[in-house]
Amino acid sequence: MKKITMISSILIVILLSACGSTGPEKFTSEEGAFSVISPLPLEESTQSIDTELGLIEVHFFMAEQVDRAYMVGYSDYPQDFVDQSDPQAMLDGARDGAVGNINGKLVSEIKVLLDDQYPGREIVVTAMLDQDQEGTLKERMFLVGNRLYQVMVIAPSGDMGVQEMDEFINSFKLLKP
Repeated sequence: MKKITMISSILIVILLSACGSTGPEKFTSEEGAFSVISPLPLEESTQSIDTELGLIEVHFFMAEQVDRAYMVGYSDYPQDFVDQSDPQAMLDGARDGAVGNINGKLVSEIKVLLDDQYPGREIVVTAMLDQDQEGTLKERMFLVGNRLYQVMVIAPSGDMGVQEMDEFINSFKLLKP
């Protein structure tokens, strides 16, 4: 009887490990010069956006579940534009864009630093995900040289705890040059 129980236990462990749910994994983008620990595999996409500065290429790394999404994005701005701009004004513009793109309401905002030197913002925004469901977006954005990074989680309001959102957002790290 003990032998059958032990064999059953081993089979269950093998079957569960074959289900593919391995938990959070570290994702690294050498080109983007960052890493993040994601609960789901991130998929990359790139989009060129026509702006007053010309075409800006935006790189997205995103994972979606039925009711939540995890995303890291970055875009490079012309160095001469960044040199002539106030970093806080650029972050204000990024914040306003994030809120406006989802027709949201800014709930909170704090200034943050990445690696004790790169200016950033942390924002929490609420918006309607569909006609009857409100969502919460938590995002950090950082200006590193001429690159703007955005790290965010969006989920139905009340469905995901702050700690779960923070685990993804706090795991964002710049790669050492």
